[in-house]
Amino acid sequence: QSASTVNALFLVALLVVFAFIGLVLFQFQPSENCGPFRNYGSISEPFTTAIDRIGVVATIIDNLKITSVLIVLIVIIALIIYYYKSLAASRALTIALLKDQIRLERSDKAVLAERMKVERSGDLLQKKRSKFMRRKSSKVLELATLQKKSFKK
Repeated sequence: QSASTVNALFLVALLVVFAFIGLVLFQFQPSENCGPFRNYGSISEPFTTAIDRIGVVATIIDNLKITSVLIVLIVIIALIIYYYKSLAASRALTIALLKDQIRLERSDKAVLAERMKVERSGDLLQKKRSKFMRRKSSKVLELATLQKKSFKK
């Protein structure tokens, strides 16, 4: 939260500075005795006269000064900002889901490795049991055959 607070504070300070610069450029009259703007009514006047000489740029800037055009531009900029903000949020969510999936894969891998250990050790026990049972069954079969032979006699 501290980063977002600092970011908001920075944007407010930037807005104040831009407002101050705009006030200086468009409201204050330059000194009549000295300075590069002494022949002009405001600091911005030489720039506007230069733009007026170009013609095409002047019509574009005059059209941009219309309130309806400014509102449309502000809405478009707001939509673009919203799009990129939601895109960043979705990417952050995707990263969180992928991290969670990696964590689950690790735990699944650990469980599978443990099962394989148990099965391997169980296989060894089964092999030992089967060898023991084969020996035991062979002895039982020997005893059974001996008993059959003894019954036949």
